[in-house]
Amino acid sequence: MEAHEVYRTDYRLGRLYFIEAVPLCNFCHSFIHSGRLQALLEKNQITQQRYVAILQHGERVLAKAGLVKPKQYDGPIAEWGKWRLVVERRMFKPKYKSLEEWMKHFNVEEE
Repeated sequence: MEAHEVYRTDYRLGRLYFIEAVPLCNFCHSFIHSGRLQALLEKNQITQQRYVAILQHGERVLAKAGLVKPKQYDGPIAEWGKWRLVVERRMFKPKYKSLEEWMKHFNVEEE
């Protein structure tokens, strides 16, 4: 089991409101983080077979529950420095000063 954090996100204001942490199996957690899953595949850190199995598993779980995966948000997004994590009404600033610093730390390449 893995812990997945659940947030309500206000993209315009730049706020992540922590709601709870829930237990998920590795496949479900990987399915939720599809961008990370895609990056693992592209970096050959998982096989194509595992990638497809995770996607199929996630789709089966959603279908069984009568749900669909939400579409990605495509509206305005607050600047990096305005984002705050909100936990029990306490606000926390980003650990990294810029998106570029975050990307460098996590070895993420811009598309």
